[in-house]
Amino acid sequence: MEVNKLKKTSNVNIIKKLTTIIFCLIAIILILVGFVGIYFPIQGKSMNLIPDFTLGTDLYGIMEYRFLPDSAEEEKTVYVDKAGNIKGEVVETASEETLDIPYNIETKLIKVNEDKNLTKENFKKVKDILEKRFEKFGIIDYAIRMDSASGNIVVELSRNNERDWSTILFGEGEVRLSKSLYMFDGKFRIIDHQTGVELLDNTHITNVYSEAIQTSETGYIVYLQVELNKEGTKILKDISNKYTEYTAADGTTKIDSITINLDDFSLATTYFPEEYDRQILSIPISGELTDNTSIKDYAETANMLAGIINLGELPVSYELSSQLFIKTLTGENTIEIAFIILYVLLIIAAVVLIIKFKKLGFIAAILNAGYVALVTIILRYLEITISINSLISLFLVVALNTMFLWIYLVTKRDDEGLAEAFKKYYMIIIPVIIIGFVFTFSTNEALSGIGNVLFWALLVQVIYNFVFTRFSIND
Repeated sequence: MEVNKLKKTSNVNIIKKLTTIIFCLIAIILILVGFVGIYFPIQGKSMNLIPDFTLGTDLYGIMEYRFLPDSAEEEKTVYVDKAGNIKGEVVETASEETLDIPYNIETKLIKVNEDKNLTKENFKKVKDILEKRFEKFGIIDYAIRMDSASGNIVVELSRNNERDWSTILFGEGEVRLSKSLYMFDGKFRIIDHQTGVELLDNTHITNVYSEAIQTSETGYIVYLQVELNKEGTKILKDISNKYTEYTAADGTTKIDSITINLDDFSLATTYFPEEYDRQILSIPISGELTDNTSIKDYAETANMLAGIINLGELPVSYELSSQLFIKTLTGENTIEIAFIILYVLLIIAAVVLIIKFKKLGFIAAILNAGYVALVTIILRYLEITISINSLISLFLVVALNTMFLWIYLVTKRDDEGLAEAFKKYYMIIIPVIIIGFVFTFSTNEALSGIGNVLFWALLVQVIYNFVFTRFSIND
């Protein structure tokens, strides 16, 4: 009996030791991944597969763009309906034969922005639409300031938003735009290519979305799908019957085509081989694509174009006045310095734990560093904006985790001891958890950054300690 009891005790001890070794190895892997990274050769370069931190403007600097209401005016020959509305600009190639249209042709001084549109109400509407566009585009850590009297706009973007908003992927590759995509007026038009007459506009659209449609066994084409209302569907049907390939009186084959524009950017120039009697107009954004990355990138373009149209036209058109890079006051290497300090503090904590608790202190030090590494990985993948305030929060949760390990090590190291340690620990961190949870929903960037780091770090901390600490440090 005594022998069996000893064997059973020996087996339990072996399992405990193996469990401790396994969790320590996992923690070491987390340390290597979180603090060093995972590097893999991509296109001849060694690239870290772990994303960088999303840094706030106080750590990374900002790009400042100033926009003014476009004051340009030009004398143009235009089509005017009976109500005095402009229905398009007469193109140079328009001839007497092609001008069989129900509009007057007049030469007018055309302003990009009519004086009657330059109102405080319209300026506010512009700001509201821009904020919705930024949210749709996934632009984070930005600021939009507007002078309600003049309509002047200042857009501040963190350098995390490093993409060039004056270019998009379209057709065969990257295409340069006349202005930043987020500042597009959002005017969708189908135009008679021969005359310049506007045939269909935003008022005929109910919804726009992107869709990748399979065209072969491995190939996809990304489309901008434009849903039309009843009137728009009828207009498109009439367009399909008129703008087609035909045989002229002299026996030659001719094509009457349309141009589909978003502002001054041409989405397509095409014609209809047969009558088009459908509610959805499909506009190809890409050629045939066979890799997931390209499909995703072109779909992003289609989603942004769809967002611009769905969110409505800007009532005021803007032009870029100036752009300026504003450096961070703290210096671009602040994040590196902060993590050097963090590593030093972890080493100091490790030394103290080892001196006080010997072998168990060594295990606790590994687990502590593994926890910090795991938090940094999660913060990067969740793209939580890291500011100076967020770094202070990170230091705080590291201190709280070290405190928990200390409490656990000086109590009985079993399930009962773990429960007691958690009880003491919760009495300390409950106020912090409440503060973090409340701050997460704050519209203030600084408070939101603090709240996000506290909430996620403490959530991970509770789960991590319940699993890793519970099974790694025991009597």
